[in-house]
Amino acid sequence: MSDHIPEASKMVSETPRTDAAHIGMGIVFREFAQELERELNAANERINLLEAANSDVARIAAERDRSHERIKQLESAIKRASNRFFADGSDGKVAAEMLTIMCGIADEEP
Repeated sequence: MSDHIPEASKMVSETPRTDAAHIGMGIVFREFAQELERELNAANERINLLEAANSDVARIAAERDRSHERIKQLESAIKRASNRFFADGSDGKVAAEMLTIMCGIADEEP
């Protein structure tokens, strides 16, 4: 590859390597074409691996978000139960209400 900066008025080719390997009448050597195809196959394989990894990252991020939401729900239940306990004292009725709050949140879908 050249470090030459092309003139603004000239088009830059989309296929500079093929243009450089061109031997006439639209022909390039077979070895050159095979090299390009191997590079293309390797690039496509890398793209497929990156797309699969991206799917995994998206799935993990969604699971993380669900976990964070579940933590918020549990923290809210604990806070409600704690507020109830400290507002009314620790008699049997309050303990039963706290248990109802805690069991209700535990039974919810994660």
